[in-house]
Amino acid sequence: MLSGWTFFKIHKAIDFHFNVASYDVIKYSGKINVSPEKYGVRSDRHRFEYYGGKFFNREKAAQFCIANFIRGNRDFIYNSYEDAESEYLQWRKIQDSITKVFQDDLNKIESRAKGVDIFSVTPSGNQPPLLQMIKASFITVESAVLLYNEGTNKFFDTWAEVCNNDPYAKTLVMRCMKYRPFVKYQKDKIQTIIKEHKFQNGQVS
Repeated sequence: MLSGWTFFKIHKAIDFHFNVASYDVIKYSGKINVSPEKYGVRSDRHRFEYYGGKFFNREKAAQFCIANFIRGNRDFIYNSYEDAESEYLQWRKIQDSITKVFQDDLNKIESRAKGVDIFSVTPSGNQPPLLQMIKASFITVESAVLLYNEGTNKFFDTWAEVCNNDPYAKTLVMRCMKYRPFVKYQKDKIQTIIKEHKFQNGQVS
């Protein structure tokens, strides 16, 4: 089992990665500027001891944290372990069938927005349809990341201005970008699916 201190370091590094623009957990190798002494006087350290006792290796603990943080469950450490585990199990299910999830999500996009430019602000001035779908969980954040990684439209890069007056959207886009290194997939299969859906000038044809 992991110690509370070990789980705390994993938890905080991943928390900073997804919620602090300047921090990159990979670049900094998970290092955080907190000493064991400062951890030792935290009134909530028993929560980290409790969660650390649930894991036998760092990788599983990191995945557990990623699964919760990417879905905005930032305070999971203070809530029911069962609820946090449910988030993890849903995340694990997506990772284990990510090609099918992506195919299904693109089919959903096609059914909702055929002939529509999904990457750009709508003619009436509303947020891009794809951003609306991500915010509403109509498609998974994993599929959005794959579409960005392997598609020709780098939409996350152009959405900064769109999100200026929407703090939730701004945070969501940042998290998606930060999530990219953790989304594992077969590149050739994802590229084939994108080609089959024939995105042309931002439109689903």
